[in-house]
Amino acid sequence: MPVNDQPLVQHCPEQAGAMLAEFIHRHPGLMILTGAGVSTDSGIPDYRDGDGAWKRKQPVQHQDFMTSLTVRRRYWGRSLIGWPVIRNARPNSAHHLVAELELRNHSRLLVTQNVDRLHQQAGSRSVTDLHGRADEVVCMSCEYRCKRDEVHERCADMNPGIHSRCCTGWRCRP
Repeated sequence: MPVNDQPLVQHCPEQAGAMLAEFIHRHPGLMILTGAGVSTDSGIPDYRDGDGAWKRKQPVQHQDFMTSLTVRRRYWGRSLIGWPVIRNARPNSAHHLVAELELRNHSRLLVTQNVDRLHQQAGSRSVTDLHGRADEVVCMSCEYRCKRDEVHERCADMNPGIHSRCCTGWRCRP
């Protein structure tokens, strides 16, 4: 509910667009926050339904990943299927429009919950990846870094085991 306790008014798309344009011009240097919904038109599924309930199994939590070999194996096994969807996705119109706002100096910072890097592919430069990025993997023990495709190639060749160039192998996390 708005601060003045007035009910929200639904506007026609043309009026809503004009109101948004006016807001953008009145408030230069916007900070924009995006989440999973912005990448669904690129073929990347979101996690929750319209009511906020999980659509599928919840993402692996950091503590579970770090403390359980079984969780890490399941994570990397499942990501063999899921990663190509993210890797092969291309920016959609929302990503390009957000990048254009930055290009026209209407926004100063984009904070995204997405790990897909589609905002950067669309041209956004001032981006904070709130949950990290999926295209790189970092060993949580020795900080060895590599491209995720490198890990997936090894996983595909050696699954379910992984023999990494890093010190502990299975403790790698995107």
